[in-house]
Amino acid sequence: MPQWQWSHHWQRRERRLFLELCARALDRCEDTDGTLRPRVGDVKRLERGWRFIVENLDQHAEVEEELFFPALKKVIQDDEGQAIIDHLLSDHKDLEAKLHSIKKEKLEPLEGDERTKEGLQAFTDAVAELLEAYGEHINEEEEKVVPFVQRFMSEKAQKEVGQAIKSHHQKLPSGKYGLLMFRDVTAEIPEELALFNATFPWILRKVVIIPVMAATDGLYKEYKTIFYEPWL
Repeated sequence: MPQWQWSHHWQRRERRLFLELCARALDRCEDTDGTLRPRVGDVKRLERGWRFIVENLDQHAEVEEELFFPALKKVIQDDEGQAIIDHLLSDHKDLEAKLHSIKKEKLEPLEGDERTKEGLQAFTDAVAELLEAYGEHINEEEEKVVPFVQRFMSEKAQKEVGQAIKSHHQKLPSGKYGLLMFRDVTAEIPEELALFNATFPWILRKVVIIPVMAATDGLYKEYKTIFYEPWL
């Protein structure tokens, strides 16, 4: 399903970029009174980046739990398929708990007196472990769930779910940001780039709506600053 392909690609790319930010912050730690500490600005950058990751994964899970998986469970005529969906839903709960505990237990201490290189390394290790587990989760979705979609869900039903997901995203405050990220990510996936180009006429893609959004949307500009701007 195209929605999965582009959003999973986005998450994989975001995971790589965030771990690169962590590694860069570790390299830039400074000796303060005999203790190596990450720079205050670097910690703030990681905190802002982590908020984007949490929101991205939370929204992705919400769409699956409220729209996609319920629709799929209605049509799957296979005990194995039902069990796989239940397992993935259980995975969501485990990953969500770990996702939010990292902020409280590993990231928040870096914002106070415990701002040390050791603390940053502990945060980085926890993030790497979680994102590896999440990567395994979305790999399982692609390898095991997509065949059930192709087997049990009609093209009409797939389009209906796709439209429901699209409507859901459009209603979010971050709808413009999501559209811009869709544009950026699809540029790396030929079949989805073709879909994007077919969806938006050239004048909207190149001249009117998309360029204006990219220049004015605060979330998108912040995202690009965090993940792509050079370090000062």
